Amino acid sequence: MAPVELPYNQILNWVMARGKIPQDCNKRLLSLEQQCKGFFDKHTNLPDNVKQLQKQSNSNYTEWYGIISDVVEKLKATEEGEKVNFMGQYTYEPLYDANKILKEFHSHNIHLVSYYQLLLQQTTYNAPSIKKSAERVTKELVEYRNRKTTCLRRLKAGAVEISSKLASYNIDIEQYPFDIEFVPILKEKLIEAITRKNTELTIEKYKWTKELCEILCSELLPVFVAFVNMNEMNMLYDATTVMQTVKETAEHGMDVTVSNLNDGNSANDNYGQDGSSNINENNPDHNTQTNDSSHINIFNLKLGNASFRQKLLGELLELQTFVKTRIDELRNRSANANYIFSYVSEKVNSLVQQPLSKYEKCMDILNEAIELISGTAALRSISLLRNRSEVEKSANVDLDVFTRCCNNVTEQSSLTRRIESTEEALQKLNSELEEVRKIVKQTKSKLETIAAQIMGEKVTLFGEIDEI
Repeated sequence: MAPVELPYNQILNWVMARGKIPQDCNKRLLSLEQQCKGFFDKHTNLPDNVKQLQKQSNSNYTEWYGIISDVVEKLKATEEGEKVNFMGQYTYEPLYDANKILKEFHSHNIHLVSYYQLLLQQTTYNAPSIKKSAERVTKELVEYRNRKTTCLRRLKAGAVEISSKLASYNIDIEQYPFDIEFVPILKEKLIEAITRKNTELTIEKYKWTKELCEILCSELLPVFVAFVNMNEMNMLYDATTVMQTVKETAEHGMDVTVSNLNDGNSANDNYGQDGSSNINENNPDHNTQTNDSSHINIFNLKLGNASFRQKLLGELLELQTFVKTRIDELRNRSANANYIFSYVSEKVNSLVQQPLSKYEKCMDILNEAIELISGTAALRSISLLRNRSEVEKSANVDLDVFTRCCNNVTEQSSLTRRIESTEEALQKLNSELEEVRKIVKQTKSKLETIAAQIMGEKVTLFGEIDEI
C-alpha cells in the first residue's frame, strides 16, 4: 500500500478527524506538561543522570514526552526501579509517578500532539527567527568587512602621503607609529623641520638673487647707464648711485648687518642673538633647532631686510620696464622709436643698441630675480619664519594627514574586533540552525512512526520542513 502523504501541519487534524485523538488534545497536553514539571518539583532526590534531563527544558517550548520517557528508562535501570509489588506496579515512587504520566500520554495519543507542537515550534518560530538573525548578522559582517577594506585603503594612501611629506623634511616615518600619542612629538619635530627648511630655502634664494644681480651689474647696468647719459637724464639719475641697491646686492647681499635698518625687529624677537634661528631667548615658546645654513639669521642679512628688498624690487622693476621697451622696439622695428640715439656718440649708441638676444637674456634674469624676492613662495617662506603661528599652521596640515592615519588604525582595530565577534555570532547562529534542522528531522521521523502506529498505515510528511 502506498503511504499517505500529508503536509506536516495537517497531521494532527488528519488523526483527530479519524477519532484517534480527542478534540481537547491541546488542553490535555498542557495538563500533562504541568504534571511533568510537578514531577521534578516533587522528587528532588533523583539520580544525577535523571536530574540532568530537566535541563532540556527551555523558555520557548519543552517537549515533555521525550523527557519523561527518558526518565522512566533511567529509573528502571536503578536498583530501586527493579522492584514491583504483587500487582506489577513499581514500588519506587519516582518511577511510579513518571510511568503514570507516560501512560497518560499514550492513553489518548497525546505524545503525537507533543511531537507535533515541537515540530510546529521549530518550523514556525525557531528556524525563521534564527535565519532572520543570521541574515542580519551576515549583512553586518559584510558591512564591517567593506568598511575595513575602505579604512585600509585610506590608511595606505595616508601613509604614502605623510611619508612623502615627512621625507621632504628628512623625517623618518618609521620613528613615528600611527598612534595619537605621537602627534605632539611629531608636531614639534615638524615645526623644527619647517623652520629649518624654509630658512635654508630662503638663504638659497638670497644667494641666487645675489648672483643674478652680479650678472645684471655686469651685463645690463652699463647699458642702462649709457641710456641715461645718452638721453641726458642725469637730473633723474646720478651716475654714481644709479641702481645702487642692485649693486649693493651684487656686492654685499649676503653680508650680515649690525643694524638691520630698524626692519625685522619683530622678527628678531623670534631669533637668537647668535645669528641662528634657534628661537629660545625672547620667545621660549618658539624653540626650534637648526643646522648648517639655517644657523644664519636671515633677518640680519642685507637681503633679509624688508626695506632693502623693497628698494631692490623697485630697481629691478624699473630695469624690467627699460628692457621691455627695448625688446619691443627691436622686435617691431618701430619707425617712431621711443628713444632717439642720433644725438649721441657712436660709442654710446653702440652700447645701447645691443642685440635682441641679449635683452631677452636680461629679461629672463630680471624675471627670475623678481620672482625670488617677491614671488608667492618667497613671501610664504618669510611669513613662516616671522610668525610661529604660520609655522604651526603648516605643521598642522601635515599633522592632519598623520592624525587621519592614527584614526584609521584605531578604526581598523575596532572593525577587526567587530568582525571577529560578528563571525562568532554568525557561527553560533548557524550551529543553532543546524541543531533545529536535526530536531526537525528527528521529530518528523517520530511523528511519521507514531502516526503509522496509530492509524495502521504508513504516513509521509512533507512541506517546508524539508527545506529548513
